[in-house]
Amino acid sequence: MGRSISHCSGVFALAVFALTTSLNIAEAEQPHLLIASRPDPALPELQRLERYVGTWTTTMHRKAEAKSYRVEARVDWILGGKFLRSTYEGDGMDGLTLTTYDKQTQRYRRWQYDAAGKVTEFTGTWDKAAQTLRFEHVSPDESYRVVVESQLDAAGRSERFSVVVRDRDGQELDEFSGTSERHAR
Repeated sequence: MGRSISHCSGVFALAVFALTTSLNIAEAEQPHLLIASRPDPALPELQRLERYVGTWTTTMHRKAEAKSYRVEARVDWILGGKFLRSTYEGDGMDGLTLTTYDKQTQRYRRWQYDAAGKVTEFTGTWDKAAQTLRFEHVSPDESYRVVVESQLDAAGRSERFSVVVRDRDGQELDEFSGTSERHAR
């Protein structure tokens, strides 16, 4: 269980997508990233992610530690609008997520990179009826599973999210929940 919980800290930062993201990198500083103003129209599934673009403040609570965290995030489109980039920092959590839609698998894909060097890959789906974006990660040794669920309000200004980590037997190892508020687009 100790190993699984340590993996949770890397996953904890993922909660931030659902929360999304912050180092404002100007196009002039990083022209090779091909900053885009909108999602690629050839991937209509990316349109539902457009509401995440902007500057956010996220407050989340980690059940296992009975502790709250605050994270600032910046979310924008890169690489011709094919990837949503989320950069975040705060309370010891710095990182980056990249999210896209994979036409072949008909799933969203997300990669999370944190300042400790950990890389976590997620696959996701959109639940139209619940208006919920759901991502899942299974550890390489299948000892734990992470499920992230995110719901934006109709205006796209506030988000509620949860992150639940369970062992292979379904026992809860950790849980995060929180809200994000968009300050600027």
